[in-house]
This record gives sequence, structure tokens and C-alpha cells, in this order.
Amino acid sequence: MAGWSKGSESIYKEYATYSSCIYHRISGYRSGGMASLKTRSIAHSKNSKLTTEQQAILAKIILTKEPTDYGFYKALWTRDIVAAVIKTECSDALA
Repeated sequence: MAGWSKGSESIYKEYATYSSCIYHRISGYRSGGMASLKTRSIAHSKNSKLTTEQQAILAKIILTKEPTDYGFYKALWTRDIVAAVIKTECSDALA
């Protein structure tokens, strides 16, 4: 894997995460290969406040931008950061 030669410390600093997260991912990769690194599917709620169109917009934002583009100091999408982006980008869904 490209980048692993840098060492885990530089990786977790680059991605603004914790070393334990990196070690967990490395362990998963060693035991299950690339398949173990896939993200889990999103649980869809029948009571979602976002329309399908807004969900697509949010997915595009998460896949193509970083939280730092919205003024956050972390480059890692967290639940709180996603919630804040939803408030700014899809404010009509919360009205």
C-alpha cells in the first residue's frame, strides 16, 4: 500500500485521526485484505429528514470535499461535522 512506508505516525497526523484507528485498520487489512477496509452500508431511515436529492448532494460533498473546505480543522468526516454541513447545505430540510 502506498503511504505505509511513511509510518503510522505520519499517516494518523496527515488524516487527523488517532493512532489506534490506524492500527485497527492495519490489523484489519492484514487479517482480511482490502475487503476488510470497506465501509459499512448506511442504515437508511424511513423517517429521514433529507430528500433523496439532498442525500445525493450530501454524498457528493462527502466524496469530493473535505471538512476543511467548510472551515473545520479536521480532514476526517465525523457525525458532528456532517450534521453541521447538513444545516448549512440542506437547511430547508430541517425547517
